[in-house]
Amino acid sequence: MNCCTEARTRAEIQEFCDISSRDYFRKKILMPLLNSGRLKRTIPEKPNSSKQKYIKA
Repeated sequence: MNCCTEARTRAEIQEFCDISSRDYFRKKILMPLLNSGRLKRTIPEKPNSSKQKYIKA
């Protein structure tokens, strides 16, 4: 979570966590953090945007 004090892309967060599997990262880490409210999207109206970034809530 420390890496998300600034808005970061999924790829940047994934690289910081040193996780190579995109699917694993999305299902097991990113989505639970979003659902719990610990992370939020910078473009919530377009969750699949290529410009999407995430920031600590």
